[in-house]
Amino acid sequence: MSDSSTVISAAPAVNALAPLLQAVVATVVSGAVAFGVALFTRWTGVTVEAAYAETLRKAAATEAGVLVAEAADNLSSRSIAVTSPAVAAAAARISAALPEAMNAVGMSPEALARLVAGEIGKLQAQATAISVPSAPGLSKAS
Repeated sequence: MSDSSTVISAAPAVNALAPLLQAVVATVVSGAVAFGVALFTRWTGVTVEAAYAETLRKAAATEAGVLVAEAADNLSSRSIAVTSPAVAAAAARISAALPEAMNAVGMSPEALARLVAGEIGKLQAQATAISVPSAPGLSKAS
């Protein structure tokens, strides 16, 4: 049996060393993350920035596809300005969903709007013009 009067409490020593241990652990973890990113870049040949840029391009293509799909004429015969409210809203949705990618690439909201407009332009170039039928009762009788 042990005598409790001879036991030395480790709590004061642990409490005194806690800030130092936390700093060491934080340094080791941040170093490990940096080392992991470097290994990822070396193994794949792709930088994290490029991965973020591709994520933003895919998001812009998706938003452009939604805008084209929602339009009655597939936007095939309309000119869409970069300053269009629809393009701005699409860019805002992407910016809200992917702020980390925006910061990593250093992309501004204006540049993102240009990216969305460019993706709309690609879809317009692939689309064929669709004539929108007039409402019944509006046509002239012969």
